[in-house]
Amino acid sequence: MKPLISQASFFDTESSILGLTYLINYDDLETWYDTQLTYPPTLAYAVGSTLAKIHRGTLDQVSAKTFLSRNDRPSTRRSREHPDFIQSLGQVTPETFGEVTEDGLKFYELLQRYASLEQAIAQLTPLYTPCCLIHNDLRFANLLVHHQWQSQAREHPEEDAAPVRVIDWEKWRWGDPTFDLGRLVAEYLKRWLRSLMASQDVPIEQALRLATTPLEQVQPSIRQLVRGYWHQFPEVTQRFPDFLARVMRFAGWGLIESLRAHVYYYDFPGNVGICQLQVAKSLLCAPDASMPVVFGEDELRLSDTPAIPPLPAPPLPAIEE
Repeated sequence: MKPLISQASFFDTESSILGLTYLINYDDLETWYDTQLTYPPTLAYAVGSTLAKIHRGTLDQVSAKTFLSRNDRPSTRRSREHPDFIQSLGQVTPETFGEVTEDGLKFYELLQRYASLEQAIAQLTPLYTPCCLIHNDLRFANLLVHHQWQSQAREHPEEDAAPVRVIDWEKWRWGDPTFDLGRLVAEYLKRWLRSLMASQDVPIEQALRLATTPLEQVQPSIRQLVRGYWHQFPEVTQRFPDFLARVMRFAGWGLIESLRAHVYYYDFPGNVGICQLQVAKSLLCAPDASMPVVFGEDELRLSDTPAIPPLPAPPLPAIEE
């Protein structure tokens, strides 16, 4: 698993300082997508496969769990393994009015408007099943992509030449693997949602049609992300027969958590925020009905893709006249 994460160069036990090797041949996935403006399904497949290797490698490993939590207090360990999702959203208190803008309060107003949404969020707590090491803060910015990721994935599919690495593990916990995967699905959905028309004068239905990154553009990557994960970790559907529904629910939670953070540090993002909250509500309250919209297929067949998807054929050499 070491080649899939950050490379540690030294650790000062007295000062608790960890030194990491700077990987010059990698870019973070957020920057990669911003620069390339394309979403290759094979890259999403590699991301899913990498995450699955980490989860599968620590699944039900009591020794790993004991080692990772050896310095935790019992109360800390319980809160890590059994998070209270409603509580983590925070209550509206007098202090809240000094921490967020007036527009930002609209986020809490909308949350409280839908009793079904609050109930769906509360149901995440008993649903959450800790069984392996998870990152717990998966964002595109916390994934590194090798500059030659295509050749790395094709020619060196083993871990010693990983095309994708997962970094910034400060919020790790012993947790539910579908939580991590759901967060990545949310990241792709955010690329679509944040490209919507932000004007309050544009109806939401029209804003969805005018997205500069259409949902259809990221759907193939979402499908391959989940397929890549399953091909590397097929036992996950035995552990969780409702695997895809769980991923949908945690994707909805990822969208809400992202909105909450945006409201706290910036503001409520208008139409974009309303659309994002509506999508999150659908994912949390009706995960099965949301799958065709998210995946772009009536039924996602996990076994449709081979273990290593073929890369595009190289261009033919020019013919000299």
